[in-house]
Amino acid sequence: NTVISRFTVSEDNPDMADPASEMIMLTIDQPYNVHKGGDMHFGPDGYLYFPLGDGGVIPPGGAGDPDNRAQNPTTYLGKMLRIDVNGILPYEIPADNPFIAAADTLHEIWSIGLRNPWRFSFDKLTGDMWLSDVGQDLWEEINFEPAGFAGGNNYGWRCYEANEIYNPDSCDGAVDFTYPIYVYPHNDSTGGYSITGGYVYRGSNFPGLYGKYIYCDYVTGNFYTLEPDGVGGWINTIYPALLYEAVSFGEDQHAEQYVVVRATSSIYKINDACAGFAASAETINADCTAGFTGSITLAATGGNSPYTFNWNTGDSIDVIDSLNPGIYTVTVTDSLGCSIEASYTITMTGSFDASYIVDGDSLIITPPTDATYVYLYNGDVIEDATTSIFEMNADGEYTMIVTNIFGCVDTLVYVYEKIPIAQNATKPTFMIAPNPANHDLFITGLSSDNCYYEIYNSEGANRLTGNTNGQIDISSLPEGAYSIRLIQNGKLYTSGFMKMK
Repeated sequence: NTVISRFTVSEDNPDMADPASEMIMLTIDQPYNVHKGGDMHFGPDGYLYFPLGDGGVIPPGGAGDPDNRAQNPTTYLGKMLRIDVNGILPYEIPADNPFIAAADTLHEIWSIGLRNPWRFSFDKLTGDMWLSDVGQDLWEEINFEPAGFAGGNNYGWRCYEANEIYNPDSCDGAVDFTYPIYVYPHNDSTGGYSITGGYVYRGSNFPGLYGKYIYCDYVTGNFYTLEPDGVGGWINTIYPALLYEAVSFGEDQHAEQYVVVRATSSIYKINDACAGFAASAETINADCTAGFTGSITLAATGGNSPYTFNWNTGDSIDVIDSLNPGIYTVTVTDSLGCSIEASYTITMTGSFDASYIVDGDSLIITPPTDATYVYLYNGDVIEDATTSIFEMNADGEYTMIVTNIFGCVDTLVYVYEKIPIAQNATKPTFMIAPNPANHDLFITGLSSDNCYYEIYNSEGANRLTGNTNGQIDISSLPEGAYSIRLIQNGKLYTSGFMKMK
């Protein structure tokens, strides 16, 4: 039988009960030696809650609850009970119990439809109730009641096993059954066969566990944490095969947790296997002149290898490279299921230095290769000015914003004052030969120093650029007329030539 007893603290020792002070408050007949349920807690309201199983069946594992005791409102079996132990002895029934006014229901009943509720608890912070129930053939379940709930739930057994119909005979179609918030299947890997309910962690030693419901499976030894996902669902994390035959959890005065293990006759303290799990990275930034050369080399420590990596780039390795500037995030998971998220920023370093020369009324930016240009006159953007050469037509301040292919920017400023034509200096002369040409151009009349060249076709498109010491390979150019600009020592020289086959 199930016996609910009350003891008084010893007069000699406030940490010990007086064994002679027992007062039996309630005795409940049990038909078999299985499915007792078994747990009791005072709720935030000060009342005593204790659940009972359906009484089972012999042999164990036979057809579930053949007498339908869990759905029978005139028996305590398969129910959660709630009593007041502070009133007239042996106990009183709280006036707000959900079935207090029902003529055909025992007034101690708080909820109905349990099979074998093996451990329940109240969240020390919120007062929510967490109630696990051992399943029959397919499912183990966790039920939940928020703090302040008025009771009266029907959790479905034997009409339902978890969310699935089990035995609908004699089930009332008008009953609004309450389904579990989480279930796991009967299997040897991710699931199990007999749930042991636990507590929501509210201790301070392991911040990574805070707010998570910790429970386990008696048969497979799997431990789990369950937590809200923030959008109405739940995140369940498995820690496989840690301890077999764990029969109960408990809390100390600091809300740290313990687990009782029958197989070893021991009590273990719960620790966070993920507490020391961390990730660090060596980052190399991209370079304004070398390009997209950023990289991140990740190192995971404190977890259990092997690790898996999931980057927002789609990569799944510990080193990613050829990175543009930006923010890169990664989730690292170890073999126990511990996971951490980290973010790293790649910036563009170094400098991109553009320069310009002035040739009469022309601003000429060098080097122009693969860059974009914006010009401003006295602070206002000049529309349609997007090439490396710009003709100034009014005195004032000209700003040149040059952006290279890697997104690096250099800003140049020139204050222009128009010089009368008569004061223009005479440009030195130079020659190119042969003209027409089909393979090479030879430059004479300039010094032998390195000289920058630009070759454009008749539409002004940039065809070739580079440096020359007097010879330019033009074999890649199509036939046609071209202009050539030579820039040397801050001076500009221009000419034209024909390209032939």
